[in-house]
Amino acid sequence: MKTFEEKLKNIKLIAFDLDNTLYDETMYFKFSFKIITPYLKTEFNVDPKKCEKKLWEILKKNGKHYHHLFDDLLIEYDIKPENLQKLLFLFESVKTKLSLFPNVRNLLIQLKKKYQLSMITSGIQDVQRNKINLLDIQDYFEPIIYSSTLKHDKPDETPFRQLIKLTGIDAENIVYVGDNPFDDFLGPNNLGITTIRVYNSDFKNTKIDSQKDAKIKLDNITKIEKFFL
Repeated sequence: MKTFEEKLKNIKLIAFDLDNTLYDETMYFKFSFKIITPYLKTEFNVDPKKCEKKLWEILKKNGKHYHHLFDDLLIEYDIKPENLQKLLFLFESVKTKLSLFPNVRNLLIQLKKKYQLSMITSGIQDVQRNKINLLDIQDYFEPIIYSSTLKHDKPDETPFRQLIKLTGIDAENIVYVGDNPFDDFLGPNNLGITTIRVYNSDFKNTKIDSQKDAKIKLDNITKIEKFFL
């Protein structure tokens, strides 16, 4: 049985989550709300400022990983649910450039010199692809796995099995870096992939069963340098 330190020395692939791991997803919501609220004003005479305030209230209550933000908004304003697809289309139409967390771009550049880098991200594929393009990081990762398009999404093992299949790299030679203890670590832990949790504001104080949590916990993503650079 290899020690933990020996296992880290044999890592070949580092895979990353996207939202709130590499950048603050709050920026994307901010820019998308500036597109969505004028539309609702035009079509349904909804006050844009009050509407944006309500969107932030829903996010604050449920977290940035909440999947029914716009469903709740439509209910709030008694707008028919068939309008959801239009809101989702607008949500994926953000064009404003996004920024990575400080020093993350340099971290990726340095890591890519030594390791293969990949990404596993959930959420609507077109939205996630747009975020990646706005961050200008598409060239760092191969493959990029949009786990919502698979039969089972995170926290299931399926996206991580797909990573192993596509890269031909064994689980014991892979690290996965994420932020969400409810979604990111159970699947890779079950497969023997080394997991790293980066704390963010949403889950900073969340405690969870050890099998569902990461093996390594860091308060800043750039601190993975001490393990791999």
